[in-house]
Amino acid sequence: LKQLLFEIAKDPTVIILAETTANLIDENFIQQIDPILTTIKELEIEAFQPDLLLTIGGNFISKKIKQFLRKNKPSQHWHIEETDYHMDTFQSLTKSIPMGAATFFEQFSPNTDSTINKGNYQNLWFNRRHIVNAAHQEFLKQTPWSDLKAMEKIMTSIPANSNVQLGNSTPVRYAQIFEADASWQINSNRGVAGIDGSTSTAAGAALVNGQLTTIITGDIAFFYDSNAFWHHHLSPNLRVILINNGGGNIFRYIPGPPTTNQLDTFFEAQHELNAAHIAKTFNLVYYFVAGEEELTAILPKFFQQQAIERPALLEIKTPGAESAVILREYFKNLVL
Repeated sequence: LKQLLFEIAKDPTVIILAETTANLIDENFIQQIDPILTTIKELEIEAFQPDLLLTIGGNFISKKIKQFLRKNKPSQHWHIEETDYHMDTFQSLTKSIPMGAATFFEQFSPNTDSTINKGNYQNLWFNRRHIVNAAHQEFLKQTPWSDLKAMEKIMTSIPANSNVQLGNSTPVRYAQIFEADASWQINSNRGVAGIDGSTSTAAGAALVNGQLTTIITGDIAFFYDSNAFWHHHLSPNLRVILINNGGGNIFRYIPGPPTTNQLDTFFEAQHELNAAHIAKTFNLVYYFVAGEEELTAILPKFFQQQAIERPALLEIKTPGAESAVILREYFKNLVL
C-alpha cells in the first residue's frame, strides 16, 4: 500500500495526509495535519479545499481535519474499506468502495495520468509544512516544562524499531504534533475513544511482538487500568511512560469544559496520586522525574534492558493548568 501511495504522490495535484496511527510515514506524506490546518486563513481556504477526497482506514483522530472538510466539502468523497458500512465522518460521502485499499490503488493508479494534471496543490501543502516546521522548532526551543516539552523529549528518544502504543485523549493528540520515526509501529485504542484498556493492550502487544513496546499514557487512563499488570505474562520489553499532570488535562484544552464551574471536580477529576506504590505492588522498575533535565538524563537508561528483567515505568510530573495554556500558545504561534 505504501509503495502504491508513493506512486500516487508523484501527481502534483495530490496530497496524502497520514495520521500518526496510519503508520504511513514518509516525507511525501503530511503528518502534522493539525499544525498546518491552524495556519490556513479564510482567503486561502478555497486553495486548500480538495475536489476529490479519498479516505482509507478507521476513525480519524484530528478534529481539525474533520471540521475543515465538513465546512469545506469536496465535490466527491470516496471511502475505500472492506465493509459495506461506513460512517460519513466528513458529511460529504458520495461513494463507498468495499475493497482493500491496496487492491483499489492497484487499479486506480494506472488509470490516472499525472502528466495531464498540472497544478500546485501538492506544493501548496509542502510549502506550508516547511513554514510550520520552522515555527514549530522555534517555539519548542523556548517552551517551558509542560506536557508539550515532555512529549518532545519522549518522541525524540524512543529507539528505532519500537512498538509505540498511544493512550487515548491527550497522548494520541500530542503525538500528532510531532513527526514519528518511520521504523516504529504505532497503535492506539481508537474507536469509542475511551481511556479504558490502553495499558492492557500495550502489555499484550509487548508479549506478542517481542519488540521494545512503549505506551505513553495520561494519569487518569493509567490509574483506571492499573490492573493491566496483575497477571503472570508481563514482558521485560514493556515500557510505560506516565505523564501525570494531576487530572484529565484534555478537558482544559477542548472547547466547553473550561468555561464551566465544573471543570476541576467533574471533567478533569483532579488528584494528587502517584504511581510509586503501584510499581512496587507489581514489581515494576520505577523512575520519577519532574523536570526537563531529569527527563533527558533518565530516558536512555529507561529504554535499556532493566537489570531485574521486569517492565519499567517512568512517571513524569508536569503542571496541568500551565500545560493547557502552553498548548494553546503553540497553535497561536503557528498562525501566519
